[in-house]
Amino acid sequence: MKARYIRVSTGNQNTARQLHKSNPDEKLYIDIISGATPFSERPEGKKMLEDIEAGLIDYITVHSIDRLGRNLFDILSTLELLNEKKLF
Repeated sequence: MKARYIRVSTGNQNTARQLHKSNPDEKLYIDIISGATPFSERPEGKKMLEDIEAGLIDYITVHSIDRLGRNLFDILSTLELLNEKKLF
């Protein structure tokens, strides 16, 4: 199954830009949380990782790499975690 990860920092922000090119067969994981929170500690990030572990997700998309983290270390940590799961 395909999945799309979406993150905005506050409830006042709009997710439409990140949903623009989504596919109807993608499972959506939408977090409303600061990018400073590590991906594995975000509610929907955790659910996505659990679904990956369960073999339910085999392909992930994000609108922009900065949705995975606020700084280079956070982004690289998330990419390494996803790489370990053989998602790319």
